[in-house]
Amino acid sequence: MLGYNVEEIIAPKVRYLAEVAGAGREGAAAIILARPARLRLSIDRNLRPTLRFVEDNFPDTSLAVTMSLTGYSLAGRLMPRVRLLHKHDQAGRFAASTIARCTNETFCEKVGITIEEYDAEVAACVREHAEKHPGPETVAGVGGEGGGEGAVEIAG
Repeated sequence: MLGYNVEEIIAPKVRYLAEVAGAGREGAAAIILARPARLRLSIDRNLRPTLRFVEDNFPDTSLAVTMSLTGYSLAGRLMPRVRLLHKHDQAGRFAASTIARCTNETFCEKVGITIEEYDAEVAACVREHAEKHPGPETVAGVGGEGGGEGAVEIAG
């Protein structure tokens, strides 16, 4: 983090969190201090789409919870799970944090689907997201299955 360019990496994310996400300067600082790895996230490929997605699908979710969800892959975890809940008439059954945190196997059991159906939905969402938000190659984040970190861009 010490090597990040303040003007190119840090300031835009602080500004985005403070002004657009509504956290204010102190809130933005608290969000970043709570998980400095968020500075690696792209505003256009991760923060903005994730905040919009959570707001659209879970409108009563607090900013603090929404920010915790930025550690999960939008296309690889959040989107496919919400789509599958809609497909199986279970939308609104779980809070955003619940669907994000459970393992793939647990999610499939709760919804009553196969891991193959889940994997197919993930693949479709990843393709769609990559087409809509082209950018640098991504790598799987820290934490693995159910661990909390999603795809993180290599370049900020």
